[in-house]
Amino acid sequence: MKEVMKMNYFTKETFKVFNVDGLESRMKEIRKEIQPVFEEIHDTIIEDLNKQSGYLNEFHIAQHLRRTVHPPESTWCAFGGDKRGYKKYPHFQIQINEEFIFFAFAMIDNPKYEIPIVEKLKKNSEIWKGFGPDFKIMKDHTKTDIVDYSKDSMLAALDRVINIKKGEIMFGRIIESNSPFLANSKAQMAFIKDTYHMLMPLYKLALETHMALAEE
Repeated sequence: MKEVMKMNYFTKETFKVFNVDGLESRMKEIRKEIQPVFEEIHDTIIEDLNKQSGYLNEFHIAQHLRRTVHPPESTWCAFGGDKRGYKKYPHFQIQINEEFIFFAFAMIDNPKYEIPIVEKLKKNSEIWKGFGPDFKIMKDHTKTDIVDYSKDSMLAALDRVINIKKGEIMFGRIIESNSPFLANSKAQMAFIKDTYHMLMPLYKLALETHMALAEE
């Protein structure tokens, strides 16, 4: 396994990347300040992530190659999918924007089998009913809008995926740009690990449903 470096992961300074004007200039800062943190987190958690899920989670970092003018308002990395990509699969994602970092289970951009997966999640609601109010729901990965988790808001988000063609769901916990976790690398990593441990049953059910349908 690759040797893990010692670093502070995300800091308050990290968020200044999104104040940089211009596509090329901001992407330069993203590659310098954020992508190495994504790599570092990957090296720290991937072995445990694979062991818990029973799946070889490929690692992907968003490169924003389709952008030609406007700089990205957020950037992210993903754990899951295959070597060619992650968006057609349920996956784990770490997203950072100017307001917060989101550590989440994600289904975005119309993944394969999304409706039967969501129906399975609705049917097995005991997997997600026990989450606390610190969990958040995002319905569009390109925006910063989030809502607090509750049974009703989760059902509404799942129903939205079924009823709206471009419906998405990301579900997890955030670290805000003023959080004390940003000054404590150990606490930050513990928060990340705890979040994914709690999300693992939901991820495994979604992934197992995807795989079963792919084999039919």
